[in-house]
Amino acid sequence: MPWIKFRIAVWLLALGLTSPVFAENAEQFNKESFSKANQALFLSPHFKAVKQAGQLVYDVLELRDDQTQIKDSVSLDIKFEQQHMLVQSTYLSGQRQLWVPEFTDPEGNPVLMWFLQSDTNEMARQNGGQWRHFQKYIKLALENEALYETVQVPYRGQVYSGVHIHIQPYVNDPERGRFAKPDFVNAYYDFVLAEDIPGGIYKLAMYVLPKGSSDVNRRIASRELTLRE
Repeated sequence: MPWIKFRIAVWLLALGLTSPVFAENAEQFNKESFSKANQALFLSPHFKAVKQAGQLVYDVLELRDDQTQIKDSVSLDIKFEQQHMLVQSTYLSGQRQLWVPEFTDPEGNPVLMWFLQSDTNEMARQNGGQWRHFQKYIKLALENEALYETVQVPYRGQVYSGVHIHIQPYVNDPERGRFAKPDFVNAYYDFVLAEDIPGGIYKLAMYVLPKGSSDVNRRIASRELTLRE
């Protein structure tokens, strides 16, 4: 099994989902039984708009709660060999760079897995506990509480039909009183996708705002990954 499909499988299983790629009895799989949010994020062919070799670059902007700012990037180099798509990823740079193997015929965009895993790791580091705890509440929010709306996504001089998914997974977490940094209880996530743009994912973001505030400019911490024009 290619590595990216394994990583997607791990997240699908952790989210209580399965996929035809992994189901032993695929004909019994019912995509419609999952929320629209989970379908868009985990059960859609993100690379369907990629027809030729090229590179996708995502700008990464992170603001930590000590107001340290990190700017970096994630790149996907795509090529085709013998009717297979090969994707080589470069995650961040310098001491932060992560090694990942080449992906063959990925179903989903690997930047989603990287974003979710790095975010849950950071939430655990900041607030104590295990990353799987934070993953669990992202799972519950995506399946049961996600705001899902259609949007217009501008990219390279064109406008594409897309979706915006919004969740605030920790506000009902029974363990929220144990967060080392209480403001992080209010963390929310935005996912912007458009199936007709290369890679299917336009923006992934997490924001922590002061309690009662809706002004992103006042954010305490944030992590944004945006497809470069």
